[in-house]
Amino acid sequence: MTDDTRARILRAALEEFSERGFHATSVRELAERVGVTKTAVLYHFPGKADIVTALAEPLLDDLEASMTKAADGADPRAAAIEGLLDVWLGHRYLLRMNLRDLGLTASKAVFDRFRDGMLKANLLVAGPDAGGGGGGGGAPGGGGGRPAVGPAPGGSTGMASFGC
Repeated sequence: MTDDTRARILRAALEEFSERGFHATSVRELAERVGVTKTAVLYHFPGKADIVTALAEPLLDDLEASMTKAADGADPRAAAIEGLLDVWLGHRYLLRMNLRDLGLTASKAVFDRFRDGMLKANLLVAGPDAGGGGGGGGAPGGGGGRPAVGPAPGGSTGMASFGC
């Protein structure tokens, strides 16, 4: 099996998962689309979650790098917003898959890295007093003229829209 076969499987998976959803796409269908056997797909990826992991690696690497860079910058909030937009635009098809059926949650490792990246982004954008997983929300009115950002009623951090 060649790296070309692996790349073709990943391209087909991204297209199918984006169009139909992770859960609605079978390994057999991916194999047929690529023109290989199901066994060949499973040789490269022991399961569909492994395909998601391989697809998500570049997004997660970019997300982590952009948030690390933002945290070290002169204006972490602006840099985090710009970094998130760059990551979202650069990986929009993978995110489209996630919006369809939360396919990024198929791999716990991907979910954990994605959640952690988004929580770091939340901290950089909204600030340490914004909630984001603990007790209280921000002070009424927020700081610096920004509206307060805190947990939604029931303690949610609002991360569900990102698959967290």
